[in-house]
Amino acid sequence: MKRNWRMKDLSKKQLLLAFVTFLLFMLELFSLGLLEPLLFNVTYNNYTVTQKGFHWLITAVLWFVPSIFLVRYSNRLGEKINYRGSARVTLKNWVRVGALLFACKMITFIDWQTLKVIGEFDRKGNLYLFSTQYLYYFVEVFLLLLIVVFAQKAFDIQWRDSVRVPFGGLFLAITWGAFHFVSTGGDFWNGLSCMIFSIICGWAYLYLNKNVFLFYLFLIVGYLL
Repeated sequence: MKRNWRMKDLSKKQLLLAFVTFLLFMLELFSLGLLEPLLFNVTYNNYTVTQKGFHWLITAVLWFVPSIFLVRYSNRLGEKINYRGSARVTLKNWVRVGALLFACKMITFIDWQTLKVIGEFDRKGNLYLFSTQYLYYFVEVFLLLLIVVFAQKAFDIQWRDSVRVPFGGLFLAITWGAFHFVSTGGDFWNGLSCMIFSIICGWAYLYLNKNVFLFYLFLIVGYLL
């Protein structure tokens, strides 16, 4: 009975870590609304090229630093992240991952009519802006990874790994994914595509046997390229 109570408590804490990680995205609003006006004394619409780059760098730092503390806290709970996964990825699962990756690229092609990385570079027209925004994206992807990992761990603790359900991806979909319906001013496709991408991520994490390194590469290729 005591063990079951402890497992439920750990499960709740891992789920809370996933939700707190999602809340870290709100730090960008804090930076735009309070921190950067103090630094630049102008609104975002009037930023210079240099100031826009600094916005992405500041946001990346505001996201990354607390996320490391969340990982360390998870480790202190005795639930260390298994970076190399539970087993080698089978050929069958590599095929599944490839299909999921193809689906991701189809979504980005609908959005950009080309590869995202090419579209972003053309839109920025500036190596400095492109580089700083992609650094921002690399940290964003790291937060997405943590949300999936923490939420999936919460589910696995509760059910003792007995059910193969992409709970991490579903949690990402109802938090980060659904938030895009609001953050993009009601753009339905943007919100829907982010939710679909979130669920794809959940399945990819499972098919990669929870190998965090491989999963991060999947996110980079699927989301950033």
